[in-house]
Amino acid sequence: MVQQRKLGICGQPAVAEQSLRATQRLTTLMQRTLKPMMLGRMLARLLSRWKGGALDPVSHYGARYQGSFDPNDSKISGVVADAREVNRYPPASIDAFRDGELIASTRQFERVNNGWRFVLDLTHPVTPDDILRDRISVFALDRHGTRSTLEMSGAVQLEYLRAAGGTSTTRELTIDFSRDGNSRDYVREGWGGAEREVTWAVGTDSTIAVTFDKPGSRYGLEILLYYAFVVRDKIPSQTLAISISDMLIGKFYPVSRQQLLECDIPPELTQSGEAIIRFHHPDAARPIDFGVGSDFRMLAVAFRRMRLKRYTEDPDTISGAISSA
Repeated sequence: MVQQRKLGICGQPAVAEQSLRATQRLTTLMQRTLKPMMLGRMLARLLSRWKGGALDPVSHYGARYQGSFDPNDSKISGVVADAREVNRYPPASIDAFRDGELIASTRQFERVNNGWRFVLDLTHPVTPDDILRDRISVFALDRHGTRSTLEMSGAVQLEYLRAAGGTSTTRELTIDFSRDGNSRDYVREGWGGAEREVTWAVGTDSTIAVTFDKPGSRYGLEILLYYAFVVRDKIPSQTLAISISDMLIGKFYPVSRQQLLECDIPPELTQSGEAIIRFHHPDAARPIDFGVGSDFRMLAVAFRRMRLKRYTEDPDTISGAISSA
């Protein structure tokens, strides 16, 4: 009995030591397992906040945006981008004001190239008087509410200013060549599909069908182009000849990103019935042939908007192209 107790007493330190070692091994194993798990969860949370913009340095300290907007009746659309080309996030909002009062705001954006496209719906259309008196302002706001002023393109300003003063005219028709526009009711041959903002004239000829409410009156045509397909040292400009009934009414050489074209339609060409306006653009070419994209269409110029106006008093003939940077 004494010998058994001695063995038992002598065996206790060995058992305790084994238990301690087992505990240490378990603790080490748990540390090796839990540390990566905790680190992984921490990194996941940080990544989530980064993707959401909360930890983005540019958004944290403020962003500066640049872009332009295009008013068109009861809508204002445009594209905005980070001025320093380092911000991966769109503005917090785009706000439009008339005489300092908020008239529209949006937080909805569509990614386009290096920027974001936006559309504002207005309760009242933008008028030539709004542009003449500089009543419309559009801002991009960052996360801190700091404003970046967006600019209206010069070609669009001229389009409205022409309607604001000078010769009295009545606008009979506006054709919107954007995806949500009405151009499909008027275009005939020689057009690409309507895109987000524009429709390209393709091939060498494109046609549009219109009617004149007052046959025998003098009319004017205004065309807002957004792009012309040019290639440096190879295609410096496009040629655009406009005719009705095989009679030339205007010839232009678009080169700039946005351009406003204007020409007169004499009374002898504004007859009753459907009239076909033909656009001849012999310099159209395929971007893929010049290594500037994968588009295989024969592109000439991209139409944004066309307006047909009737003069209510006899004007001096206006025929020209006004470009904007």
